[in-house]
Amino acid sequence: MKILVVLAHPNLAESRVNRRLAHEMEQQENVTVHRLYDVYSDEQINVAAEQQLWEAHDRIILQFPFYWISPPRHMQHMRWTQRLRRGLKPGNDHQLSDPIKAKNLQSLG
Repeated sequence: MKILVVLAHPNLAESRVNRRLAHEMEQQENVTVHRLYDVYSDEQINVAAEQQLWEAHDRIILQFPFYWISPPRHMQHMRWTQRLRRGLKPGNDHQLSDPIKAKNLQSLG
């Protein structure tokens, strides 16, 4: 099973728990840790690229710290997470993408 960990932490260097979790997951076979703040420092999320990444994995884990019971900015107000979670193809909000719809989605925050 291929696992994708979508990591959104604005200050991972200062985090003890999330940094350790990410480090341990990066040591595992078949686990890809995708660090959103490293890839999208400008907050311009490439939905098509994210969808391809999600489709290439069997299980998706969203890892982020809770700030007063809400995720950080890269996950909080981004339409891309809603679109990917619904399994919609970019540019067509009415056609489901079966590869995304069938994913096992978990949250670790």
